[in-house]
Amino acid sequence: MPAAVKNFAENGKDLMRFNAGITADILTGYLADMTKYSENVNSVKIHAVYRSMPAQLAKQKRFMYKTVEQGGNKEKFQQAIEWLLQANMLLPCILAEIPQPPLAAYLTESMFKLYLSDVGLLVSLSRLKFGEIMNNTEMMYRGFLTENFVAQTFVAHNINLNYWSSGNRAEIDFLAELQDGIIPVEVKAAENVRSHSLGVYMEKYKPPYAIRLSSKNFGFANNIKSVPLYAAHCI
Repeated sequence: MPAAVKNFAENGKDLMRFNAGITADILTGYLADMTKYSENVNSVKIHAVYRSMPAQLAKQKRFMYKTVEQGGNKEKFQQAIEWLLQANMLLPCILAEIPQPPLAAYLTESMFKLYLSDVGLLVSLSRLKFGEIMNNTEMMYRGFLTENFVAQTFVAHNINLNYWSSGNRAEIDFLAELQDGIIPVEVKAAENVRSHSLGVYMEKYKPPYAIRLSSKNFGFANNIKSVPLYAAHCI
């Protein structure tokens, strides 16, 4: 978003001085375009899906139609989701039941997560203030914002979005198909990096290594590569 980046730079890269009205205006323009260009797809349903994203990310990992509307189902909202995906306004992350190559052969298309194409727009859509994000280290939603940031970074660097889940027992945020194989990637918003899920996955599938993105510096211990969030594009 050039206008947002320009304002950020002109204010000394200080988020507390950033003009949040810029992203709010961009979001308003996006919503207007949904109505203008939706053609045969019901724009009301498109708006409903898009506006449900903060709640989708906060309430559960997997996308739930009933979060869009009580009693909502695939038949009612599938076209709206497809429109948003084709417009690159949402990013799909598909469940991989078995983490082995080729991942495309083991995907469950009906089980998916969705992220916004831009984390700044997610902040605006969620009506969050940067001060709340920066100062409240206990805010649970920081984790979802961080995960969305990683998702959009991966897509920008041609890393497909897939995840792994073992029901209620464990879940890995992302599976990255890298040169070394299929690598589990865990995302943490702060320095508290304890994870039961990553241990379960590594014990079961024994990947070459795992990657943990967090606020910690680069490191390697217990077969886990620690990568700071700002370097997510480097993996």
